[in-house]
Amino acid sequence: MTVHRSNTGFRRRWLSGARGPGFASPDTAPLLARMTTPPSAQRAALYDQIMAMTASVRPKLNGFYLQAAHDKQAGQLNLLSASYTLLEVGSFAWIVDRGYTSDGATGYLDTQFNPTLPGSLVTQNAFSMGVFAGTDAISTAPICGNSPMRILPHTAANQAQARISSNTQTNHALPADTARGLSAIGRGDAVNATAYKDGVNLGAQAAASTALNAFNFLFLAATPSAGGAPTSYSPLRCVGGFFGGQLSDAEHATMANAFATWTAATGA
Repeated sequence: MTVHRSNTGFRRRWLSGARGPGFASPDTAPLLARMTTPPSAQRAALYDQIMAMTASVRPKLNGFYLQAAHDKQAGQLNLLSASYTLLEVGSFAWIVDRGYTSDGATGYLDTQFNPTLPGSLVTQNAFSMGVFAGTDAISTAPICGNSPMRILPHTAANQAQARISSNTQTNHALPADTARGLSAIGRGDAVNATAYKDGVNLGAQAAASTALNAFNFLFLAATPSAGGAPTSYSPLRCVGGFFGGQLSDAEHATMANAFATWTAATGA
């Protein structure tokens, strides 16, 4: 008689360390168990490396995504928990180990995260957000956020443009003339707003904070101030991103290193 082992059982034994030593992070196995298509052993080790690298930062975040994954469903997962799984809206392209690109007219990703609801670590005067673009293009369309919290990684003036929990738009000179890389923003008080590029602080600017907008954060677009569908869509390829409470300069650098590690290993 032939005995067939279920894929589920095999995967559980593998995730528990049956095929080798355990993971460095206790959060890796639960994450991999949520993937309908298990990654290779090499990719599982990469996920573990990312989880270990960001161990001290992740408790401050609500969302952390690596959309440039081995499988689309894996790329939609919030690495932190089963909450805030990405929802596809409209049309776009997803490519293995590259991520999502909007069709420019309808396509965006809804994080299902409303910063005003219970459980949010985002506050009016303390928050962070970042997105890694895998391509470069000059654009006036935000790549993530909602109306008072959004990022434009590359404008015609060679600047990163942002609204950082504010109705005041800030412009930050880029160290290199490209959108590619991790563009991030943050705030730690009611007066100043800061932008980052690949973990480098681009300087704080005066921008008075405003009340949080009760609309979901998006990727590849941003929710308008009146709600409803976005009015513009980023042409950039979205590799991944994060959002949550306030991060220090060192913690922004940690997130940048994590994305650099992921993209170097996957080619994203």
